[in-house]
Amino acid sequence: QSEPPPSDQSQVLAERLAVLAVLEGSPSAQEKKQPSGVYAPFWHAKTERIVGSICVPRMPAAIRRLPEQHYYAPNRERAQDDIQHFNAMLSNAYKLHKAGQNTAIVFSLNFKTFCAPDSAKEYMQVLRQTPASLVKYLTPRFVRIPPGTPQTLLTSRVQMLTTIFRHVILQAPVPISFRSFEFVP
Repeated sequence: QSEPPPSDQSQVLAERLAVLAVLEGSPSAQEKKQPSGVYAPFWHAKTERIVGSICVPRMPAAIRRLPEQHYYAPNRERAQDDIQHFNAMLSNAYKLHKAGQNTAIVFSLNFKTFCAPDSAKEYMQVLRQTPASLVKYLTPRFVRIPPGTPQTLLTSRVQMLTTIFRHVILQAPVPISFRSFEFVP
C-alpha cells in the first residue's frame, strides 16, 4: 500500500479514527470499566509527516501534579493502569486492523514501575500476548524516566521490550528550566 501525500496524511488519520469510532459502537459494561484515552497524531520530525497515533490515557489532574519524589516512584496501581490502558488500546488496534485500517500506535509504560521485579514480570506477560499481526503497528514509550537513570538500566529495560517490539521510545525530562525563558513580543 502506497503512502498518501503529506498533505493528505492528517485526513487519512482522521478517517482511521472515524472508522474506529464507528466500530466501537455502544460500549458494553466491560468497556465502560476500561480506562478511556485519546489518540493524537504522532508527528515524525525527521520525515516531517504524521506516522501514526499516540494513545494518551486520560489521567486525573491530581496524578499529573504529583511532587517529584512521588512522580517517579514505582506504584502497583500504576502498573495495573498501564496494563488496562494497553488492553484497551490493543482492542482499538485490533478493530482497526480487522476493518482494514492500519496505523502505528504508541502507548506508554511507566519506567520505574516497569523496573520493579514483580511489575516487570506482569508487564512482560501481558505484552507477550500481543497478536503477531498487531505487533508491527505498536511502539511502547517509557515515560517518567527519572533524571540520572543509569544507562545500563535503560539499556536492559529497552532490550526486554525489543524481544517483542521493533522500536522503543524513551521520554526523558527536558534538561532545561522553562523558567529561564522570557516572553519576547
